Amino acid sequence: VYAGEYAMEAAPWLAYGNYGSKEYVFGMQNSGTNNPGVNAALASQYKRRMLVCMSPIIWRNSFWLKDDLRRQGDDADDLPTLDEVPDTDMIFKVGGQVYTNKYRDVTNYTDPSPMMRYPEVLLNTAEAYARLTPAGAANANALALLNEVRDRSLADPDNQSYTAADFATNVDLLEAILAERRIELVMEGRRWPDIHRLQHCPHFPIDGIPAKVANLNPVPAEWFSNPGEFGTGADEDF
Repeated sequence: VYAGEYAMEAAPWLAYGNYGSKEYVFGMQNSGTNNPGVNAALASQYKRRMLVCMSPIIWRNSFWLKDDLRRQGDDADDLPTLDEVPDTDMIFKVGGQVYTNKYRDVTNYTDPSPMMRYPEVLLNTAEAYARLTPAGAANANALALLNEVRDRSLADPDNQSYTAADFATNVDLLEAILAERRIELVMEGRRWPDIHRLQHCPHFPIDGIPAKVANLNPVPAEWFSNPGEFGTGADEDF
């Protein structure tokens, strides 16, 4: 019954601030007269007030290619106001910190609150396929679904898209799928459920709630620049 209802948008920025997006499966509607307000609206927390920045752990994750379109954005310190951040930018930087630009309406807080988008459905299915035969060769269905999500954000999908040769087994493929969840769904509230459900994962378990980094403002610049951007610290796994 839902055939043709959902699809990946042509570019990552088209999925946000858009109730008509083909990626929008389920969420909470907000409007200028009905929104969570300054203390809870996503555009207030993540953009206008800049209370939540992106974790350096995911920003530095080696699966997130440096020229990925989801990393696209300029230093907002050079802009008159945050309203000037282009909708085509997925992030903006202030004081050395990286912030998401997924929630854009800093005046009326009308952005939809995402609860499920189509990319998550594809990655859920890909993960299920990969888990069926862990020791087997990369599952073709899982690989195709992973690429369907990831390729639209690649600078050069013809050369950067995953192939079966990139993964010795489905466990290796599973690692890429779980990393892609963190990248594609970052700042959308999916990390906490994943922390819970992966506690006893036989391949990539998360041992309890990950340790928190002490509050720092601004975040040290080296967290977001080479050599730190793709560093190899013990806390940089997903």
